[in-house]
Amino acid sequence: MFSRRSLLHRYALEDLRELGCTVDEIDNNIVYVKYYIHPESNPDTQFKLKYTYHRDNHGGFFIDRIRPYSLPLGRFETEEEIVKFILKDIELFSNAVNSNNFPEFVELGNRIETFKHSFESFFLHKNVETGDLRNISNEILSIIERIEALSKKRKDIIIEEE
Repeated sequence: MFSRRSLLHRYALEDLRELGCTVDEIDNNIVYVKYYIHPESNPDTQFKLKYTYHRDNHGGFFIDRIRPYSLPLGRFETEEEIVKFILKDIELFSNAVNSNNFPEFVELGNRIETFKHSFESFFLHKNVETGDLRNISNEILSIIERIEALSKKRKDIIIEEE
C-alpha cells in the first residue's frame, strides 16, 4: 500500500511525463527532469532544459535548473508546485528560444556561471584584499542596477494560461 506522500509523488512524476518531460528518479529521492524545445525557426534543432529536485530536511522540495545554465530556483512545499513551476518555465523558454538573442542569452548565462566559479576560486585560494572585493562588488551592483533600469523600459512577456 502506498502512503499519501508516495501517491502524490507518483502523480507528480506522471504529470511531468504527460508534459513531455523525461523523468529519471534516483533512490526515490532525487528527480532529474529533461524537456526538449524545438525552435519554430529551426525545428530540426533542439534545446534542452534540465532540472533536478529533491526533498529537503523540512518536508519541502528544493529545485535547480541545470541546463541551459545552472541556477538554484528555490524551495517549494509540494511537488505539485514544482510541476506548475516547470510548466511555466517551459512556456517561458519555449518563447525565448525563438528570440534572435537567445544564443547570446545562453552564452551570458554560462559566463555568469564561469564568473561564480572564478570568484570562489579567487577568494578561497588567494589572499584577497578588501579593496579588491569592494571593487568587484561595486561592478556587480552596477550591472544589477543597469539590468533593473533596462527592465523598467521593456514590456513584460505575457504567456497565456490554458
